[in-house]
Amino acid sequence: MALPFLPFPAHGCARELVASVPQQLIEGYPIVPARLAGQPVSMLVDTGAQGMLVTPEIAARLQLPLRGLIPVFGTGGQREARVVLLPGFRIADTPMPDQLAPVAPLPIDFQLNPPLAGLLGASLLSNFDLDIDVPGRRLSLYAPSDCDAPFRGTTLPLEVTPQGEPFVPVRINGQELLALLDTGTRATILSDETARRLSIQAPASANMAEGIDGMRRAIGHTRVRLALGNEAAADTPISISALQLARGDMLLGLDAFVRRRVWLSYRRGQVVFGALLQAP
Repeated sequence: MALPFLPFPAHGCARELVASVPQQLIEGYPIVPARLAGQPVSMLVDTGAQGMLVTPEIAARLQLPLRGLIPVFGTGGQREARVVLLPGFRIADTPMPDQLAPVAPLPIDFQLNPPLAGLLGASLLSNFDLDIDVPGRRLSLYAPSDCDAPFRGTTLPLEVTPQGEPFVPVRINGQELLALLDTGTRATILSDETARRLSIQAPASANMAEGIDGMRRAIGHTRVRLALGNEAAADTPISISALQLARGDMLLGLDAFVRRRVWLSYRRGQVVFGALLQAP
């Protein structure tokens, strides 16, 4: 179904809406509806994941076609997984580009109806301009364009890897760092190596974090001065853990999205953080 161009006159530009869906926040994870192989499913929006992912239960239930094996990289390391085709994948009844996805369990334990099928990762998301409105409970995908964001805010350059991972510059306690924008992680996490370099210490914690690779890592918590461009918060909660990142120093998690609208343009290499909403 062809969708109209939706103009934003204040910016003198027209933008083509591809799909717009409600976005729930369930146990700190952004969840959207989709369809796979003709069946309704739920998907976790994960800008930090290089590709899509499908759970073993959904792959078996829908008898998704096998397409070989592939290494899966997570914050805890690498593992090998089966790869399946995602036939008839749709968001808001709009057909999406053909996708392959590894089959792997998710380290989250909640029941959804329709069932949680896996992750929306960069192999799909990087084809669009994204309006990630967590406070407004909506995710909108636009055709890539040279238009400005449809709202004002703090604009930062976006570095996109060949795998579609989006990185932004941030400052922790005045030090320049590179952060992976990761909506699939509930909390912002600084790598322990970077924390040591910045002489940041976190109190010992019994908490553990688990990535999609199934690896469990000790995690500590502290507070820092976090700056996005000219916008700085002096008492920002942050976690510290042993991350195995091929690039960057930290994960900017969903806690950076929950009180603001975020525009993510892979094509323009730009991210816009909207104004912070008042805490409830």
